[in-house]
Amino acid sequence: MSMDSSMLLALLLALFIPILLHLVTRRKYASYNLPSGSLGFPLIGQTISLLRALRKNTDYQWYQDRIKKYGPVSKMSVFGSPTVLLTGPAANRFAFCNPDLIFTQTKALNALVGGEELKQVRSAVQGYLRPEMVTKYIWKMDKEVRRHIDLHWVGQKTLTVAPLAKRLTFNITCSVFFGEEAGPIREALATDFEALVKATLSIPVNIPFTKFNKGLSASWRIRKLLSRIARYETTSVLIIFLLRYLANEPDILGNITEEQEEIARNKGPNEPLTWDDVSRMKYTWKVAMETLRTVPAIFGSFRTAIKDIEYQGYHIPKGWQIFTDQIVTHLDTNFFDGPRKFDPARFHNQSSIPPYCFVPFGGGPRMCPGNEFAKTGTLVAMHYLVRQFRWKLCCKEEGKILLQCLFLDSQLILRPEAPLDMLILRVIHMRKYSSYNLPPGSLGFPVIGQSISLLRALRSNTDYQWYQDRIKKYGPVSKMSVFGSPMVLLTGPAANRFVFSNQDLIITETKAANALIGRSILTLSGEELKQVRSALQGYLRTEMVTKCIRKMDEEVRRHIDLNWVGQKTVTVAPLAKRLTFDIICSVIFGQGAGPIREALAADFKKMVQAMLSIPVNIPFTKFNKGLSASRRVRKVLRQIARDREAALQQGHSSSADDFFTYMLVLRSEGTHSLTVEDIVDNAILLLLAGYETSSVLITFLLRYLANEPDILGKITEEQEEIARYKGPDEPLTWDDVSRMKYTWKVAMETLQTVPPIFGSLRTAIKDIEYQGYHIPKGWQVFTAIIITHLDANFFDDPNKFNPARFHNQSSVPPYCFVPFGGGPRMCPGNEFARTETLVAMNYLVRQFRWKLCCKDEEVLPSEMSRMARQVAHILRLERRPSAARGSPSAALTAGRWRCASGQASPPASYLQDAPQQAGSAVRGSLGFPVIGQTISLLRALHSNTDYQWCQDRIEKYGAVSKMSLFGSPTVLLAGPGANHFVFSNQDLIFTETKAINALVGRSILTLSGEELKQVRGALHGYLRPEMVTKYMRKMDEEVRRHIDLNWVGHKTVTVAPLARRLAFDIICSVIFGQGVGPIREALAADFETMVKAMLSIPVNIPFTKFNKGLNASRRIRKVLRQIARDMEGALQQGYSSSADDFFTYMLVLRSKGTHSLTVEDIVDNAIVLLAAGYETSSVLITFLIRCLANEPDIFGKITDEQEEIARSKGPNEPLTWDDVSRMKYTWKVALEILRTISPIFGSFRIAIKDIEYRGYHIPKGWQVFHAQSITHLDGKFFNDPIKFDPTRFDNQSLIPPYCFVPFGGGPSMCPGNEFARTETLVAMHYLVRQFRWKLCCKEEGYRKDPLPTPMVYRVGSVVDVKVVKGLRCAISQPS
Repeated sequence: MSMDSSMLLALLLALFIPILLHLVTRRKYASYNLPSGSLGFPLIGQTISLLRALRKNTDYQWYQDRIKKYGPVSKMSVFGSPTVLLTGPAANRFAFCNPDLIFTQTKALNALVGGEELKQVRSAVQGYLRPEMVTKYIWKMDKEVRRHIDLHWVGQKTLTVAPLAKRLTFNITCSVFFGEEAGPIREALATDFEALVKATLSIPVNIPFTKFNKGLSASWRIRKLLSRIARYETTSVLIIFLLRYLANEPDILGNITEEQEEIARNKGPNEPLTWDDVSRMKYTWKVAMETLRTVPAIFGSFRTAIKDIEYQGYHIPKGWQIFTDQIVTHLDTNFFDGPRKFDPARFHNQSSIPPYCFVPFGGGPRMCPGNEFAKTGTLVAMHYLVRQFRWKLCCKEEGKILLQCLFLDSQLILRPEAPLDMLILRVIHMRKYSSYNLPPGSLGFPVIGQSISLLRALRSNTDYQWYQDRIKKYGPVSKMSVFGSPMVLLTGPAANRFVFSNQDLIITETKAANALIGRSILTLSGEELKQVRSALQGYLRTEMVTKCIRKMDEEVRRHIDLNWVGQKTVTVAPLAKRLTFDIICSVIFGQGAGPIREALAADFKKMVQAMLSIPVNIPFTKFNKGLSASRRVRKVLRQIARDREAALQQGHSSSADDFFTYMLVLRSEGTHSLTVEDIVDNAILLLLAGYETSSVLITFLLRYLANEPDILGKITEEQEEIARYKGPDEPLTWDDVSRMKYTWKVAMETLQTVPPIFGSLRTAIKDIEYQGYHIPKGWQVFTAIIITHLDANFFDDPNKFNPARFHNQSSVPPYCFVPFGGGPRMCPGNEFARTETLVAMNYLVRQFRWKLCCKDEEVLPSEMSRMARQVAHILRLERRPSAARGSPSAALTAGRWRCASGQASPPASYLQDAPQQAGSAVRGSLGFPVIGQTISLLRALHSNTDYQWCQDRIEKYGAVSKMSLFGSPTVLLAGPGANHFVFSNQDLIFTETKAINALVGRSILTLSGEELKQVRGALHGYLRPEMVTKYMRKMDEEVRRHIDLNWVGHKTVTVAPLARRLAFDIICSVIFGQGVGPIREALAADFETMVKAMLSIPVNIPFTKFNKGLNASRRIRKVLRQIARDMEGALQQGYSSSADDFFTYMLVLRSKGTHSLTVEDIVDNAIVLLAAGYETSSVLITFLIRCLANEPDIFGKITDEQEEIARSKGPNEPLTWDDVSRMKYTWKVALEILRTISPIFGSFRIAIKDIEYRGYHIPKGWQVFHAQSITHLDGKFFNDPIKFDPTRFDNQSLIPPYCFVPFGGGPSMCPGNEFARTETLVAMHYLVRQFRWKLCCKEEGYRKDPLPTPMVYRVGSVVDVKVVKGLRCAISQPS
């Protein structure tokens, strides 16, 4: 619990601190004349919307929308920093020329580059890159361009442009700046530099194997290269988009080609370009500039203000970012005619372009020093490309995209928005295997491939159709990519034979499975593999299995007696798993029932769940839990193995006893050389292999027999025939199992239609051939058993369940029916699985009959080892009249097919009728750590769908389910029985938030034991009806005063805050004896602040709700402490009595020894009374007024009742207890309000020790949650529960106990229920007699925050619709 609380606190802090900083920032700059705009949500701001615009290539429109809304200067927040967006030429000039604005880089780039080092190098770089120096490097550029083209372009049919353009610019930079020619040093630099560039926008946390860590390591090796990062990207982007535009502009390409050919005619063969040649490429550079205008190489420029600065009258604080984007002026019609048109002619006269309107390389003192270098490199590259190649786009162009592939002299391929690293991967991959005769098909998108579509097919049980579609499209052999690995799908009997017989194909397991299982047969190879495989086959051969039947028989009968007999419903899948686990434990490990086996069962379940998890060992993950469980399982099995070894050495055991002894005997004979650890690993593998597959077979056998009564009848006859020859309690023998021929045919038909595993994955350990296709080393080979099992070429009407097809198994072609593999790869445990299945079915069919509880839906795959299909059945059990051998029979009702959770849940009524076996684990899910189901519950409360939320859980998991709320594991209980349990159990105490405990103090909420009983008795005494009658006059006075002050003379009122203030005033007057005056006003203001803080994050940071609430709580305490002491003094002097107020009453009881609370404790409990009555009574009054606005007939009846009472009263005569007692109809309406809209949505309690409820175990420290609305809106207890009908309370004795619990029940009945009833009725008496009202605007239900709050829409113009909380009413006073 403490760990969960710490994690929750850390999460809340992470969310809260940015909000606090945001508020502090707003306060800090409140006096500044900041630009218009909004900083948005803390940290996030406008980052997501800007990135989305960039992603969709709508960034220009994004800027225009901001300019239209806020003007050319606006504030926003990007990448966690407050930012000012500046637009226009003047903004560009300001940004490029102001020395108080410095470049802003990401923290990652600063760490990789080094800020101060970059400043020192800048002036040197500008000198090195001036035009005079660039002229000296042209011959190197020429050489690199020609070498690059010869190596990567010439002779290629396809290539990927983006990485090649980047590599070209990298090579030119290496050659020019470092003098580093082609060779191993440059290749190493290239690898490191690519890692560095990927890391520049990564999260700057130096954790091993992250992008940032790899980039940091690379940066240490290539430090001097860092100042060239921008040019590496910008030059390559320019080349890429030049190629793209020229593919669309043949005339422009023709003009460039003519210009370049003219230059080439004046050159000798292989003569390099010179500076003069580059200077003559005027038209080419105009095209390049037009490219830079329409597609700037960088999306914008960030700079940081190093001191407070002014721009156009706006204040830009120190530390804020300035952001300008070239595209805003580049595409502005004020500066460029037809800016969307690609027109290089606009650059014929560059002097006509206004200053700072075209700034691809910056401007003024901030002009990029490498602009001439980039220009020269680009022009040299284009010279050779346009003279040697022609291209066109392969597919429809969609917006701003990067070129990826180039078909020389044919086509240019574009693919939008594909990640660059994926493209590089794909090109390399295809080149690697380009010389192989690979099967047809597609590897799909890199890494993902066909994984998602295959998983979707498995999930929807359409995998067979998925395979058929591939076969139809590509044939029986096709390539694909699944789970990140290239794979070949093989189909058909020949494929099965090839896979099961080929020694160069080894079983593939996930990394998680390898880590959990260890050094088993799955990871062995060569001679060692043969030895272990032979040993396993020997242990599981038929002769050995015959010796194990007695143990299997014992385990099956024990399991049925324990888990089936006497039950009305059972969930089959987990029981089948547990049965196979127990059998394997008994047979393989020689481990009978007991604590060791129970511990193994719990840990083994975690291991299985971790098999398909992500193999990252992070605390609290499935893999981490599985790894820990694996260690514990290993420790137990290791000890068992060593005990067997010792017994063997002493001659107390034989090789037939168990698997450990058998393997140890073989080792002593030299058959294998496995260590004890290796034997343990292989034992775990045997347990895994038999655990899932046999349980799936048993589960689906029961499912099919529920739908096939004729087949069930034949199986029963066969099993009864065998039983007739057995004595009472005589175990089954091998001969008995051998006679179960028809039962096994039914089992085989089940295996034919629903194979336990969906397919077989193997990896090629060397290059192999199949049907003329090449399968490269390292590729996976996949066969799906179901393809041949459901093939009409091998099985007549394969979708029909027909066990008769196995009467003559020799008629089934070889390798067409392979549920247990085939050839040398036949599963060694097939006889073991067959025997345990038949033994189990013998006892089940003879003792039980079953049917499906609900409609049999499509079978969905579940998460299990090797992705086997599975379902969970809930079976309702019935007694068979002919049940034999003394076992009570039952009838199974197998339920809904739900595989996401691994089990289905029965209807709630079944749970009520059939309590679980004592100590059963509660069903459900704890969800994501810390968060659990909190967000979904809060969302349901917010949208007023909490009742449906609870019903969905009940339908899924039953009336008792586990979940996680507010960071704590929680059990949801539903139904009248649950209400009674919660309200009556002394081991469940109230749960409050840390904020409430800190604000309220040592109250009844935190007491326990004898002290709790004393205080609870005192509160009950003070609030009992006889005492409430004495407070009637005070209530009456407060209500009339409140109405005169806040209602009379008003045309409209907002009900909710007024109802709260009325409740506060009544409690202040009655509980504290505090009348109208400045003390009460001060208390009211502080109390409202304190109430707001009760659900806040309990972190005491200045200006937060909690901090304000804590300060208010101290002030309230100080006032109440003084009041209490004044009352104590008055009591001692004989000036007061116990009936005057709560303080005096509690002090009198203390003097009598009824309790031992201090004055401070009494003050704390007074605050609890105030808080409890403040919200709940006000909610009831608010919704009563809301209801009466919508129900004129009910309003009329209440008015008649109140007027009748008033007629018997004198003018200004206060109400009495008798008057309130006559308000029967009004209270029925109030009760109906409480039934339909409970003031509190539910109650949390915490278990102070382990407790049981209906057979379910609730651990100490877990929360118990129940929601009143579950029974309040249940049609079994209230007819037409959605209808508002006060007459249902005409006879309250008809309502079953604990079905209507607005004030709790039993010993936990709210002591203030009479107080709340009285103040509500007094308030309604005066309101209905003095006012008529209607809702001011359209009502849209209510929401819970967490108390119910009416929500209405105040409707004006279309843009003036806003939500109003609190129920605003127009009121009038009847004449």
